[in-house]
Amino acid sequence: MKVTSQPRIYLADSMAEALAQVKRELGRDAVILRTRTIRDGGLWGVGTRNRVEITAAGNNSSLQTRQTPDSIRQARDVHFSKAALDAKGVAVSAAGTAQAPSLDVVVRQELQDIRSLLLNLVHRRRGETESSTPAALRPFYQRLIENDVAEELADRLIEDVRRSVPESQWNDASRIQDCLVQRLAAKLSPAYPICLSDRAGQCKVVALVGPTGVGKTTTAAKLAAHFSLHEKKRVGLITIDTYRMAAVEQIRTYARILRIPLEVVMTPDDLKPALDRLQNCDLVIVDTVGRSQMDDSRLMEMKRFLDVVRPDETHLVLPAQSAQAVLFKTVEQFSKLGVNRIIFSKLDEAVGIGTMFHVLQRVAVKLSYVTTGQNVPDDIEPGDGRQIARWILDGVRKSTAEVPESVR
Repeated sequence: MKVTSQPRIYLADSMAEALAQVKRELGRDAVILRTRTIRDGGLWGVGTRNRVEITAAGNNSSLQTRQTPDSIRQARDVHFSKAALDAKGVAVSAAGTAQAPSLDVVVRQELQDIRSLLLNLVHRRRGETESSTPAALRPFYQRLIENDVAEELADRLIEDVRRSVPESQWNDASRIQDCLVQRLAAKLSPAYPICLSDRAGQCKVVALVGPTGVGKTTTAAKLAAHFSLHEKKRVGLITIDTYRMAAVEQIRTYARILRIPLEVVMTPDDLKPALDRLQNCDLVIVDTVGRSQMDDSRLMEMKRFLDVVRPDETHLVLPAQSAQAVLFKTVEQFSKLGVNRIIFSKLDEAVGIGTMFHVLQRVAVKLSYVTTGQNVPDDIEPGDGRQIARWILDGVRKSTAEVPESVR
């Protein structure tokens, strides 16, 4: 197949539309010489839009290819070597003529070009930032990035260090670390753990809600163990997670070991009598069934239970290893249930906890606890800002025994 007509340029809003123009004017055997995305229209950059540009030529197998430098220049200097055409997905014959690629090939190449451009921009941006960071501070910047702290925030933190710490102390790693911990902790609110009244006869009801598999039942057991064993409070448990028999057996086992009462509730109508039976407790913890943040009907079903309970506090349990977009969506949806606290679970399974940091900065709900493992009752503690800052820099798996007393 040989190119015989002068190349023409076609502009359209989409690749499919541009190819349709080529086919309509040049026929099925048209040869695609070039494809690219350009900015078109507008004034001084305002109102411009992306359009697809295709350079193509007609074909006639009975004639020889005739292309002059002038015609090529008139077609915006369209020229491809065999290697370049191969890279664009265009088949090239031994005689040097080109065959039009399929639509799939063209679209895939366009997407690959866009992806490469974005990656280059990201790498260039990161390289520029790292190159402008003093060598002594660069390891701290990299540690922040590796722990999912946004580049903008990492830039500001390092700049704060440069301004507040004399350059003569930049090689003092502990000095820099302490400064970063202070800056990070200052951006977080204080922890809001469960507080019980010392007055007899006052029962606080706390509900745990969240998606399936985030560790609500284990967290309920940890809280029950802490307040019954360490705080010497009378604690009761209610579970409405009757959809999974394993969940009922799990919390029943915890209740038996801790020697605290447990109520298993099947319907909203059963909740009031269950609460009445636990009215002598200082704290009642309600363990709920996991619900997807995308299932509005199930969330409203859960709300009917909570409307009866009328908990003093509703804690949303979130897994620290989830993506930021998922966490924001979950907070948004579960807020319909009256959530006023957040518990971040499974910090020990998270690669980096910078995402958790950003969520806490941007939502109105306060952090109450974090969990760092499966051990009951040990692997839970109030969400202290300085401890979270230390974890961002050191990693969650580092033993708290290694953390200086001043940071705890």
